[in-house]
Amino acid sequence: MIMRLACIVDDDEVVELETAMESESSSVRNLLSAALFQCVRPKYPDTIELLLSERAVRDALHVFAGDQERRVTSYVLTRNLTSGVNPERLRITEQSFAVGGPVALAGVYYATIDSHRNVQNRETLNHLSQLEDTVRAELFRRASSFPCNPSMGPWLGRLLGRFDLDTKDLAGLLLCLGQEVLPLALFDRARVPSRTWGEHGEILDTPSSVALLVKNKHRFSSALEGLARVGCASLVGSEIHVRDSFLAHLGTWGQSQREEAVRLISHVFPKHKIHYENEYVSLCRKLLPTFRHVVRYLTELAAPQPNMNFQVAEACLSASRFLDEAWKREAISIGQYAADRSGSLVLSSRIMVRRLTIERIHGACGESPARLPFPQGGQLPRGLLADAICFTTQQYIDFGLLASAHSELARYPVSTSPSLFDRIQQERVVFMRAKVYRYEGQFMEARTLLKDLVSGQSHLAEKAAIHLSAVQCELGQTEHAAMMLGALLDQVHLQPEGCRDKSHSRLELALANIQLMQFLIRVRDQRLSWSSHPALHDTYLRCLASLSTHAPGISTVLSQISIAAALAILAHLRGDFDTALAEWNRTFELARGRGLLGSYIDLLVTCSTLDLLLRRGGVDVAELEKKIRTLSARTGRQYHFLGLGTTWPDILGRWQEDRGRGGTGTAILL
Repeated sequence: MIMRLACIVDDDEVVELETAMESESSSVRNLLSAALFQCVRPKYPDTIELLLSERAVRDALHVFAGDQERRVTSYVLTRNLTSGVNPERLRITEQSFAVGGPVALAGVYYATIDSHRNVQNRETLNHLSQLEDTVRAELFRRASSFPCNPSMGPWLGRLLGRFDLDTKDLAGLLLCLGQEVLPLALFDRARVPSRTWGEHGEILDTPSSVALLVKNKHRFSSALEGLARVGCASLVGSEIHVRDSFLAHLGTWGQSQREEAVRLISHVFPKHKIHYENEYVSLCRKLLPTFRHVVRYLTELAAPQPNMNFQVAEACLSASRFLDEAWKREAISIGQYAADRSGSLVLSSRIMVRRLTIERIHGACGESPARLPFPQGGQLPRGLLADAICFTTQQYIDFGLLASAHSELARYPVSTSPSLFDRIQQERVVFMRAKVYRYEGQFMEARTLLKDLVSGQSHLAEKAAIHLSAVQCELGQTEHAAMMLGALLDQVHLQPEGCRDKSHSRLELALANIQLMQFLIRVRDQRLSWSSHPALHDTYLRCLASLSTHAPGISTVLSQISIAAALAILAHLRGDFDTALAEWNRTFELARGRGLLGSYIDLLVTCSTLDLLLRRGGVDVAELEKKIRTLSARTGRQYHFLGLGTTWPDILGRWQEDRGRGGTGTAILL
């Protein structure tokens, strides 16, 4: 949580503290003093001692004479103070260096020097002694970033100068990486090849071209020990903790260090999920803060090597799958810059497809699906063509243009001797074809393709299982579908928490849809007019809440349509007319403008609304019946949402027949 001080004046206007000090300095000072004694000190009795200690440390750093410094330098290099030092002062001095590094050490050392004869410094030492250990440690931690005399930087530079060139180069590299905590995996992975796809669709291990300082583990460890010696960095478990305030005093570093930082992070960042299996998400998230900071250097570099540009572009493609929309767009923009400098048309085409995918995810994609161009020739371009084809196919699906979706998938050239990459991309095409079959209502054909993907341990197995469960439900195999997804959900629960968010929400919604289907089948088969399922209603509300963290694009909208329709059906069946009408209206609004899919949802909502109004009675439904006839002439059943193209229309039709209004009710059954 970030907090700051401000003043609220008579008209409730918020005024920054600095502004208030200029016009009402006396009032502000009195306010702060009263707050200190009336609010802060009763809860934290050592507040005054903390303030006096901090003032002394700040004053010492302000007058610090780095060009004449000898005593603190000696302690940093030897960890020994002169003999006869007060044991309490020795303990506090050691803590200041351990927590705050050489800057905090310098401030504390000179704020307490000669405490046996300097009254002010003795008081400072007493104040520091009276502080709780955790309070004192926090002071020392903050002291490392207090304003200092300009001579601090040169002095720290001379400290580093006591060590070899590797130590100084590592200090510069750590500063350019820009993080207080760096995973050791960042450097471990720099010593192994970076994995990508070769031009023939084979796995290609690109040798590391990072600096020998990093590649040679012994040299790296030795340099890190040197930095730990001067309080610049330390190895804590599997992390390197960097005291960036130390490095900031040394000033900026040259282009060579920034280029090395870009080369390092672009080499180690995972490029393709399939190469890392379950480690991909956790590894990307671990490296992403460093990647975001470092990759922005690329535009400042004069002429990086073409291979580095290629690695940066591939890493940006991968990194664009994480975080918010602003970062995704920035990553793709930097990736495009790198792809242009690499001269790779295939890479530029991949960037284009990914940019359009991001627009679709975040709701900015155009309403007219377009066929995307892609370089031809060679196994790798042929395999990557699947990305463009699958994207366009998904757009056709979004708008219910299923015949066009089939035509687009037919463009993919199946290889007679496929490489590993070809087989993976072919699985994507098969998955998309299975989705099209499902949405056409060709459930047997869809089941055949989806079962092969699930049983063959495809990288798309989880997504294929969700669609397979829906197809099985449409074919009446709801128990088997529920067992399959339940087992998958159990596996997801075993994954690290940060890696399971989307999988968990997808599976939870799919399971809710299966339970709804089971409920609807019971209503249909027993010809019930009313029924209630409170637990399922609560499950859908949880699913809806989980969508608040998802990107507001077409995928989220389709999930919202599914949930809104489910809540409408549940309210419809329990006789809550007002809620049902509101949810049906929300379903219609979410689907508005979605082509044939939107037209079908409009038809479904209108038929459901007609049934509710007939149940309530006393309403003229002639206009609704006319709208149903018009809509049913334009669209047949759509199977995008489980049960909405089959079981629910069947239920509506039977209710209409029971009322002797079969002509109107069966309009939706075309």
